[in-house]
Amino acid sequence: MNFRRKRITIRSLTGIVTGCMIFGVAFAGDYPAAAAVASDCVGISKQPIQILGLDKARDEKSLFDEYAACGIERKGGSYYYEGKRVKVIKDRSVDSSFYKFDPKLKGKVSIKVVRNKKGKIRRVSYMTKKEASKLIRRAGLKEN
Repeated sequence: MNFRRKRITIRSLTGIVTGCMIFGVAFAGDYPAAAAVASDCVGISKQPIQILGLDKARDEKSLFDEYAACGIERKGGSYYYEGKRVKVIKDRSVDSSFYKFDPKLKGKVSIKVVRNKKGKIRRVSYMTKKEASKLIRRAGLKEN
């Protein structure tokens, strides 16, 4: 009988701890991307390139200049990196990120732009196809 009481207590405590972990993670923000993408970040339009979550203080011209200095070129509404058309650009700074998608998702590569604490581009690297597909799905777009 004492064994049965311990088993019920352990199950109860396990349930409480699991519930706290699930709700704690949800409210602490470990999964904010789905909520952010679903509400205010995705504004898909027929514009050549969609800039999602871009800070209003930074104008597009300076952004294009920064990209050009790192080898990311813009030609006719699409971006190119090392001569290849870019499908997705993930521009990540210390406190925020935004994404750019090729209008028809015809790019061959996807890239990450990583910034330092001052907002200057630190490096540009390739994204895996899996990472790019995940971002495309989150934005509600259909991959070709």
